[in-house]
Amino acid sequence: MPTKSVRLFILTCIWVICFSGSTAIAQSAEFRRLRRELNQCHTDSGRAKLYNDLGQFYTSVKTDSAIYFLRKAIDLAATLPDKRLLVMAYYNLGAANEPSGNYIQGLSALRQAERMHRSGSVDSIKTNIQVRIVRALRGLGDYQDALKLALTLKQFYEKYPLRQNKLTGTLLTELSIIYERLGRTDSTLVYLLKAEKLAQRRRSEKELAAALSNLSHYYTATKDFVRAEQYQKQALSLHLKIGYLLGVCVGFMQLAQIKQTQHANAQAIINYRKALLVLQRIDCQEYLGNCYMGLAQCYLAIRDYSRASVYSTRSTLIFQAIRSSYYLQQALETQAAIFEQSGEYKQALRFARKAQVLKDSLIGLEKVNAISQLQASYNLKHKQTEIATLNKNIALEKQTKHTIQLKLALAQYQRIFFLVISLLLMVLSGSIYLSLRRQKKIHRLLSHQTDKISLQARQLAEINATKDKIFTLISHDLRSPTARLKQDLYRLQTTSQLNPSLLEPLRQLENQVNQILDLLTNLLDWSHSQLKGFQLNREPIQLMDLVTNSLNHSAGHLQYKEITVLNQLSYGTTVLADKHQLNSVIRNVLSNATKFTPKGGYIRLYTKERSNYLELRIEDTGIGMSANQIDRVLTTPEIRTGTVGESSTGLGLRLCQELLTNQSGSIHIQSWPEKGTTVSIRLPKTLTSN
Repeated sequence: MPTKSVRLFILTCIWVICFSGSTAIAQSAEFRRLRRELNQCHTDSGRAKLYNDLGQFYTSVKTDSAIYFLRKAIDLAATLPDKRLLVMAYYNLGAANEPSGNYIQGLSALRQAERMHRSGSVDSIKTNIQVRIVRALRGLGDYQDALKLALTLKQFYEKYPLRQNKLTGTLLTELSIIYERLGRTDSTLVYLLKAEKLAQRRRSEKELAAALSNLSHYYTATKDFVRAEQYQKQALSLHLKIGYLLGVCVGFMQLAQIKQTQHANAQAIINYRKALLVLQRIDCQEYLGNCYMGLAQCYLAIRDYSRASVYSTRSTLIFQAIRSSYYLQQALETQAAIFEQSGEYKQALRFARKAQVLKDSLIGLEKVNAISQLQASYNLKHKQTEIATLNKNIALEKQTKHTIQLKLALAQYQRIFFLVISLLLMVLSGSIYLSLRRQKKIHRLLSHQTDKISLQARQLAEINATKDKIFTLISHDLRSPTARLKQDLYRLQTTSQLNPSLLEPLRQLENQVNQILDLLTNLLDWSHSQLKGFQLNREPIQLMDLVTNSLNHSAGHLQYKEITVLNQLSYGTTVLADKHQLNSVIRNVLSNATKFTPKGGYIRLYTKERSNYLELRIEDTGIGMSANQIDRVLTTPEIRTGTVGESSTGLGLRLCQELLTNQSGSIHIQSWPEKGTTVSIRLPKTLTSN
């Protein structure tokens, strides 16, 4: 008749097999769904998100697969302008390395996520990354840095309780483990009880089970076995209820440790074997090494040296692979004890020396950490007031200096701007005056100098050509400083130390500069198209490159108005056009879409392929136009104001129509008031006569 322990072991095996089977079916369905969506997705952002989801899906199942998919997500996300998905991929990669005990690579990925996170303030994403960094530092035995960062995060959560999340309990648990490793058991119990209260308040069964399991571990270490077993059975019951395999594994291992401490080695072996059965379904090297080490110690206690040696060797190899000095020292001590009791004293001495070397290094590190902590605490108390005063003085000096520099820079730019405008007006006035004077002289002498008409006509043509060329050169010389002025204004607005009262005047000034820059650009393009002898340079062009360039040109305006751009063009789409003229067309259409789309709107770019031409469509959710406005916009200049007061010249679409006509292309507009506008740019696929 089987004993009660054997019957319980058999029932546990049946539960693990059944639950694993149902879990495998659910996981298989979820995996198929994600792979199906991945095969149907054709955008880099969508594929990167699906790879990230697959990595999260495999994190608790198979570490190698999780890391593979997360690496794919990182490669794709690195090419996207929005880096939030890249940050999450690095964060998940750091978490995926934890179960296998590969804390070095995990910490590297988490540091990368922390560096790439653009937010200067502390938010939920940044705190989650830092909690994972605490866990990785603790796993590597760097208790001083882990404790320093953990205490900083704890103070943040205490100051902002509404920002607490599920990782707050993880932070409290990590603090308890760090204090346990540093020998401060009183602080260990305080943080374990805080973690339990937080889990009860959040009504999270998974967090509560983890807190109860940690309390059981603490009471086992303090030899209060009754409480330890009571807490662990409650935790195991919750883990079985929610089907959390890793929690079930930890529960059986801690029950085994309790029985092992009470010298009930047979029952401890049964619980360790239950944990091994669960570990066959998940990839968690650190727990596997601890399970083997526990079995080795149990078999050593009952003098089964052969089995003890096998399990001890396995645990040593695992801890060497994951570079866990804390557990490796214990595994080496276990091997030394096995060889000593089996009479192999040379081997016992060799492993004992290795264990002692590791132990000495860990003790030395703990002493250094303790001394550093005391010194830092002492210095902090005495210098805190002085540092605060100095920081205030430095901040005031920097603010005053920055304000003065800003005023001087603005005054200088204004002088340059007005000087250039004055020079332009003088040159234009002089050119017009000379032209009119010569024309009047020609009319007075026309009746008397018929023989010189052809010569004078040629001279007039040369003068007009010279005027056009001078106009083009002046536009170039004016456009460059104006563009630099726009960049400097943008940098001034994004300066963290900028006086808030200057932000609105700077935005108004930037709006005026943008208007002048657009006008100059359109005038320059128009003058190019009007110069005699101008030749089209039609060639195959990658449409994505021109669109990306135009989006970068409007990036600051798009970011200010919080407009989402859906770029659905694919690489490889080519058209036959003049690169300079087509770039001007796309830039003008995108500029109009940005101006007349309200904050928080959308702009979508995509292509339609026809039999003999390709159509680029630019849709927006802006204020739109009526039918009468559409009829006038391509024939009569009409100046309209953007959604946040942006000005326009009214020349952009007329210029676009002229430039496209030169290339056997066309422009078509569909618009509805308050619903948005769709502009279609049609260009031939092959060379046609103009």
